[in-house]
Amino acid sequence: MSLHMPTSAHPKEAHNVQWLAVIPILEIIHIISLSIWPSPYRPILFLPVVFLSAFVIFRSGISLQDYYATYAIGIKLTTITLLTSTDILLSEPQSEFRTKDHQSRSAYNSSSPFLSRLWWGLCVWINPRGINFAHEPKNLPPRPTETTNRAFYRRQIKGIVPYLILWELVGWLNRSNPYYYQLVDPSSITGYRRLWRLAGVTYWFHLAYMLSPGYRLMSIVGVALGLSKPRNWPDMFASPREAYTIRRFWGIFWHKLFRRIFTTHADFIASKLQLPKTGLFQRYFKTFVIFGFSGILHLGGDAIAMHSITDSGLMITFLLQAVAIMTEDGVLWLLGRAGLRRSRFTKMVGYVYVFLWFSWCTTFSSDIQMRHGYAKGWGPRISVIEKLRVGKWTYVIPDDHPLGSS
Repeated sequence: MSLHMPTSAHPKEAHNVQWLAVIPILEIIHIISLSIWPSPYRPILFLPVVFLSAFVIFRSGISLQDYYATYAIGIKLTTITLLTSTDILLSEPQSEFRTKDHQSRSAYNSSSPFLSRLWWGLCVWINPRGINFAHEPKNLPPRPTETTNRAFYRRQIKGIVPYLILWELVGWLNRSNPYYYQLVDPSSITGYRRLWRLAGVTYWFHLAYMLSPGYRLMSIVGVALGLSKPRNWPDMFASPREAYTIRRFWGIFWHKLFRRIFTTHADFIASKLQLPKTGLFQRYFKTFVIFGFSGILHLGGDAIAMHSITDSGLMITFLLQAVAIMTEDGVLWLLGRAGLRRSRFTKMVGYVYVFLWFSWCTTFSSDIQMRHGYAKGWGPRISVIEKLRVGKWTYVIPDDHPLGSS
């Protein structure tokens, strides 16, 4: 955790960290729920998950060194809650999961010894994208094609380097952005400094550049230990070149770790409302539900760090994505009817408007988060830029910096 946190001359003191022990307990409950055969009593396992998660988020008073670290704990708890809701209440992975090679029968063997079933549950738990299962998401990045482990290691290590460089650059850019380090009303930022609003898109790319190196290291370890094969590790994120529409940003470029969570809940709600299985209304209704649940998942972070769910603007930011996709689909349909076809020029226009869109819509949540010190945890702890700039490897927030005195 500390790898991601810059230091301050007056670091915030952590409180009630003993409640972090709840997280592995909830993960174990989830794995066990995947290892036992479905029964009328299996939903009971969801109760400790939802109650303990809610208690830690709303009542425990837990806080780590900064907002960003505490925010990550809240997201982890809401992720576990929604994932166990998906796997315990709304689906039965043991009877429903099929591998792509054997779709006629369940991938789960109820007659296996418990330890074998526990291993199956662990493999499902660690594979939220469902790689090699029939429910594997569409539009995943291409699978690695290397035929030897050594070639795969080289590929992954070569991929880590540019992400680390970009993570460092984005972290430096975020620390320089007055909208991200200012702890007062953004209206106090005037003149040319307002152009920093255009850097709002780095809020999203920071996450991509932070997660991808760790994922690639995990893939190297998994293959080296013989637990997996190189082809089972498609990249976490696709190329940013794919993100020339908002739908493609979310559907192709962005990670798909939570797609099954959101689509399962959306399908369940649509079914209970007896919506038609096809049609525009059903399609966009599910889109709004999916982004609504995405907002709820991330809202756990703000709730635990702000001690409030009403102050957060995350739900606005995420629901705006559904509005944008619906509008974008309509505009592209009209342009297609008018004879406009995809070209290099239309892609360039798309990149610009996607860039401007995220720079704008992010402000509904980021302005509030930054006033609480969210930016303190951004960027790598070890900074090459700071070494070149001031001769120190570690980024230290000075006392006279707005974040340093918070």
